[in-house]
Amino acid sequence: MRVRSIISGHAAIRLFAMKKPVSIPLIISATCIEKWRLSKIEYFLICLLLFLITIPGIRSIQAAEGTFIGIRPPESPNLILQFEPTVHGQPLRLLEQYKNPFGEKFELSIFRFYAGKITCSGKGRILKKIFRISDYHLVDFSDSSASLIKVRLPEGDYDEIQFQLGIDSADQGSGAQSGALDPLKGMFWTWNSGYISFKIEGKSPESNEPEHAIAYHIGGYRSPNIAVGTVKCFISGHKSFHLTDDRAIRLNIPIELDRFFNGPTPVHIRDIPSCAIPGELAHRLFENFSGLFDKIEIPGKP
Repeated sequence: MRVRSIISGHAAIRLFAMKKPVSIPLIISATCIEKWRLSKIEYFLICLLLFLITIPGIRSIQAAEGTFIGIRPPESPNLILQFEPTVHGQPLRLLEQYKNPFGEKFELSIFRFYAGKITCSGKGRILKKIFRISDYHLVDFSDSSASLIKVRLPEGDYDEIQFQLGIDSADQGSGAQSGALDPLKGMFWTWNSGYISFKIEGKSPESNEPEHAIAYHIGGYRSPNIAVGTVKCFISGHKSFHLTDDRAIRLNIPIELDRFFNGPTPVHIRDIPSCAIPGELAHRLFENFSGLFDKIEIPGKP
């Protein structure tokens, strides 16, 4: 195919002779004049040629201006938080039977909660961070991969991790969202236009609900019965952990369910088999639940 059949004569000379990067609009404007004379195959080949011509120009702009063109891959995480639910100090397994501190039998089929806005502090240093909606994570113990959270934080020595349980009022007001906040995750009250902070479901012979169900759908972001809050976890013995930019460390956060049942508000299944609406009881059960998060364990260390 001759050059003049691709690009009109003078335009072709100018485009191929230019040493500076050539923009796509300039090339297209030079070729569209004769576009109607070409077959579909010729037009396809022209477009391919024009694309290949512009690549050096894009690279030159990138090098000269120091800008990034395209999608930059996210930085790899350097902190992995592994949440580990237990009953009587033993790993919790869904659909297995246990007894709470009051001797009541139960088994769980669903156990999930929202955690987000993760940050660290230590040695007088408080890490400040601007958070986004995507900083929320749904921890779901029915999926082993969803029981851990991977984040990237600045390098340094820390002895405390804090994060938010539930979705705060500013983000609740946005209604149903996507990602971890997708209503299909089963954590959004369509009737209340709000998110559930934590959800526990299962069965117990002590429950007087239909089919002996137990269901704790705890949420609420309006005062005075707020069921959203920040929790802080520490390493015992005033120990610390070190974050670097080049490798990830894992920290375990145990969640002992005995403390939920035997918390400031004792949860006897025969008396409180369920709670599924915001209110005073939900607020008190949230206080029980948030009290489970206060300890950090470093794998391999006592």
